[in-house]
Amino acid sequence: MMVLKLGWDTQVLLSVKDAVTVAEILSKAHVWDEKYQSDTSTTAYFAYPVEKDFTMKIVPDEIANMARMAGKPDKK
Repeated sequence: MMVLKLGWDTQVLLSVKDAVTVAEILSKAHVWDEKYQSDTSTTAYFAYPVEKDFTMKIVPDEIANMARMAGKPDKK
C-alpha cells in the first residue's frame, strides 16, 4: 500500500498500482482557478500547471489494515 500526500493536509491510501496511476494523472493536470472581478462583474478563468509537489510513501499492509480498522478519528 502507498500513502499519496497532496498538499499540506490531504493524504490518501491506495494500492501501489493505483498510487502510480494517480501520480501519472496528476503530473499531467492543471490547476483550475476562477477569480470574480467585482469592478466588471465578470469571472476570469485560469488554468496553469500544478506547482505543488506531491509525495508517496510505502506503508506496510499490516499498518494499512490497522488504520482501516481504526477508521476516522474523533474530532476534539
